[in-house]
Amino acid sequence: MLNTLPGATDVFYGEDAYTHEGLKFRGTYARFQPGKEHRFDNYFQIFSILCSLISLSLGKEEIFLDSISKERDYALYIYQYEAEYLKLLSELEETEISIPPHVNKSLITIVVSNKALESYSPKQQAWVSVPDREGYLIVHGGILLQKLTQGKIQAEIHRVRASDASKAIFWGFLPTVKPNW
Repeated sequence: MLNTLPGATDVFYGEDAYTHEGLKFRGTYARFQPGKEHRFDNYFQIFSILCSLISLSLGKEEIFLDSISKERDYALYIYQYEAEYLKLLSELEETEISIPPHVNKSLITIVVSNKALESYSPKQQAWVSVPDREGYLIVHGGILLQKLTQGKIQAEIHRVRASDASKAIFWGFLPTVKPNW
C-alpha cells in the first residue's frame, strides 16, 4: 500500500529534541482528509477517538481537539518509504541509531510495528526500548498537542534504531519542505 500513495511530498515532521532544529527530520508522506479515500477511514476513526479521549482527560469537551482539527485543516499523513532512508538502513548495523532523538511536530503520532523505537525516560535518565506487541499501537503526543495543552502533555522524545520496520502515521499539520537535492 505505501508504495502506491498518490501525491506524496516531503514534509517537516519533527525537530531535534535538543536544538529544536528540524530540517533534517524530513520524510515523504501522503496527506489525506476524511471522505477522500475510504481505505483510510479506520485511521480517521482511530484519531477521532484518541482526540476525544485526550480532550476528556484534559477536562475539556469531547469535541475540543476534533474542533481544532477541523478549524486548522489538520490531516492524516502516512509515510511512504523513500529510497534514501532505506539505503541508510542497509548501511547501518541494526543497533545503530537511524533517526536521532527528536519530537514530532504533529498533534498525535501513531506508530505501528515499532521494533526499533526507543523513548527517553526523564525519570530513569535513560533510553528505554518501547515494547513491540502485536495488535498494539504506540501513540506519541507531538509539539502541536504540547502547545494546545500548554505543556500538560509533553511531546515525547524518541529515536529509532537501524532495525526500523515501523510505519508512522501523523495527525495534525506538517509543513512541506523542499528537498535538498
